[in-house]
Amino acid sequence: MTSSFVSMVDLARTGAVPEKPLSREACLNATRVYAAERRRAIRRRHDDAASGSDVVHMLSDVADEIVRGVFHFAASNLATRRALMSRVALCALGGYGRAELSPYSDLDISLVYEGPLDEHVRALNGYIIPFLWDSGFAVGYSIHSVQEAVHLAHDDIQAFTRFLEAVCWPAKARCTRVLN
Repeated sequence: MTSSFVSMVDLARTGAVPEKPLSREACLNATRVYAAERRRAIRRRHDDAASGSDVVHMLSDVADEIVRGVFHFAASNLATRRALMSRVALCALGGYGRAELSPYSDLDISLVYEGPLDEHVRALNGYIIPFLWDSGFAVGYSIHSVQEAVHLAHDDIQAFTRFLEAVCWPAKARCTRVLN
């Protein structure tokens, strides 16, 4: 079933969606199965002597794959996918952004967009969070324009630190956590 999630993400990412679009329910079921399989594999590795540090990095990697997949599922449903991808970034914050996702921790994520908060950004936003909740993840979430994020970072040292440590998709700097 793992290949189901991976192949569905590949279809969504490339835009090569079959004649019948990927249904939310099919994507959700594949995501749930994939997450459970990967968590079991991490548990087995931990039982076989993987360190706690290894575990939090592996959990972060799995979260990356899933969040990346959900991002592509959401974007595949939008007519303006390419234009939207050039003006949004989904940022992993906190422990997740540092690749230190502890078991049962929430995924701290911020959707940052350039330009107006239009129907396309709203549609992307409206897909991602409920999907992650329905997949079984606890999510700490925010949405900000680039200007809002800059003002927050300027006025609040904690916000500055969060964004400084953030790993954002689809930006490709330090990011092994890139959604593109």
